[in-house]
Amino acid sequence: MLFRSKAVVACLDDCGKFIASILGEMGDPSVIPKLIPYITGEDDYFGNCAGHSVGKLGDDSTVPLLIEIIENDKTRDRMPSARALGALETIGSPKAVPFVTKLLKDPSIDIRYQAIRVLGNCGDKKQVPDILPFLKDKDCVIRSTTIAVIATLDKDATFPIVKYRKS
Repeated sequence: MLFRSKAVVACLDDCGKFIASILGEMGDPSVIPKLIPYITGEDDYFGNCAGHSVGKLGDDSTVPLLIEIIENDKTRDRMPSARALGALETIGSPKAVPFVTKLLKDPSIDIRYQAIRVLGNCGDKKQVPDILPFLKDKDCVIRSTTIAVIATLDKDATFPIVKYRKS
């Protein structure tokens, strides 16, 4: 497996879009450092493939690398942050929760949306109060995602959701 991974990584710059996807399927986490720079690249498809593969291969040790991408993202569209958040969601590590909770106040709707999704996969009932205000968000995608995440985090949340929406 390791030899095959090294051979595939060698092709990354030439045919990266497809290789980035393949690496995620090969199951070799040693390729993560080679994929991380592509998450911050300008090519959306390549970046998305790299982020997806890092999410599939990553674990708790990958979380700081992804947080660093988000903290250093100065792009206008914040795509590197969105890709890193997608990887964090797939990894599902509770280590991401304190940082991601802060992103609920981000000015970008895309980042807030991704943060809610990450909390749904990484968090627990303790995150429900942090995301309850999004039940009143003006964006219907944010509202519906929030309902789904609350239902995932707290199976008994039907009453709090109805009560919060009416207030």
